[in-house]
Amino acid sequence: MAINVIRCTHKREHHNNKDVNCLECEKSFSIPICRLNKYCSPWCARRSYSKNYTQENSPNFKHGKTTDGYKRINKNGKRMLEHRAVMEDKIGRELESNEWVHHRNVDNLDNSPENLAVVLVNHHFTDVSCPNCQFNFLIK
Repeated sequence: MAINVIRCTHKREHHNNKDVNCLECEKSFSIPICRLNKYCSPWCARRSYSKNYTQENSPNFKHGKTTDGYKRINKNGKRMLEHRAVMEDKIGRELESNEWVHHRNVDNLDNSPENLAVVLVNHHFTDVSCPNCQFNFLIK
């Protein structure tokens, strides 16, 4: 037998209250029976959400990968692709905007320094073609 729960939408004062514990601070507070509050205040609700539903705990978290399959990391407070950070550490300077990092074995998750090469992106691709992915580029 299904039980229909009727929730009030009126603005008048409620007489039937229930005691509930806040999910964040565990403080006991009283609310009308017709309400479904889980937190004693908006502050507790925001704090619980930021603690439980952000970064790794978010349902949208993709384990630090982009939609293209590259790893994303934080370096010096700046979000960047891991293969670019590895190459910058290897050559000892920041990469220019016209420099790409090429994965020699075509595995976007293999960011070992031996697998990476800096390539220049020009309007005329000549000279070198990757034997694995057939991408044309100039090696710097």
